[in-house]
Amino acid sequence: MESYCVIYILGNLFMAYVLYKYMHIFYSDRKVNQSIEFMAYIGYFLVITATHIFLQIPLIVMVANLLLLFLLTLMYDGNLKKSILTVAVIYFTLMIVETLFAFLTSYLKLNLMKPFPYESEFGIIVIRIASLALVLLVQGFKNVKYEVPMPNVYWLSLLAVPSGTVVLLFSILSSSSVSHTMLLICMGSALAINILTFFLYDEISSLLVNQMEQRLAQEQSRFYEHQVQIMKKSLESIRMLRHDLKNKLSPLYGLAQAGQSEELLKQLSELT
Repeated sequence: MESYCVIYILGNLFMAYVLYKYMHIFYSDRKVNQSIEFMAYIGYFLVITATHIFLQIPLIVMVANLLLLFLLTLMYDGNLKKSILTVAVIYFTLMIVETLFAFLTSYLKLNLMKPFPYESEFGIIVIRIASLALVLLVQGFKNVKYEVPMPNVYWLSLLAVPSGTVVLLFSILSSSSVSHTMLLICMGSALAINILTFFLYDEISSLLVNQMEQRLAQEQSRFYEHQVQIMKKSLESIRMLRHDLKNKLSPLYGLAQAGQSEELLKQLSELT
């Protein structure tokens, strides 16, 4: 038991690093300096570890995780909708990985209101490695970092998929009539669905970025066209002005050549 606690604590510390890597898939710019960011993840590690050791109620640990992850997102540049979606994708994908490998290493029944009787040291190590592997798998998606306005229907759809799969998974895990094999199939399917959701999130972000770039290009094109029209009008005005000046100055030039200074002065006074 004591060795399990040590491994669990070290595993949680490693998990804080995994979350750091995962969070940076979604965000590129932070609002705080690096020292504060580092301390925030250490704080996450301490609070979650204490919550698990002293309370041990899965539902409380889950709520604490969600709240702390949301607070972590506030360190980065992004709107509220992105923070909520980021928390849902990060937590639910990692939770499915953890649940899947927990059942692979120790077949258990889940009750959200009772302590989770899991004490596999090997399982803890495998879960942490698998979580890092998941992050490394999805870190190639770059478009999720872009801060683009996302329509509510897209946002709600992306949020509903991981949330819905977890609710269904909890329902299945709480059932006493489902076989071990079926549980593993369900958890594997839920993990695959959530990874595909991540891919969908990346593709939607890419689509929205392309739409913004196209709108910007259209606005620039209209702006340049407007500027060209202004320049054309200016050139036309200059031509007309030169023509008028030529018509007015030609007689004056003739008077100057003829030596008619009085008439020249008279016409010049009329011009002024």
